[in-house]
Amino acid sequence: MGRASRKKQLQRQQKQYGGIKLSAALIELCEPFEPENLSTKEFG
Repeated sequence: MGRASRKKQLQRQQKQYGGIKLSAALIELCEPFEPENLSTKEFG
């Protein structure tokens, strides 16, 4: 895939997700479940 095609695809994806990168949204979504944020009881 050429550079122009990748750029167009990226622009379409950003419009679809409100300008937020999907990877950034996943990190934010998973943040409460990170092991250092959970107590021993919650982790197990």
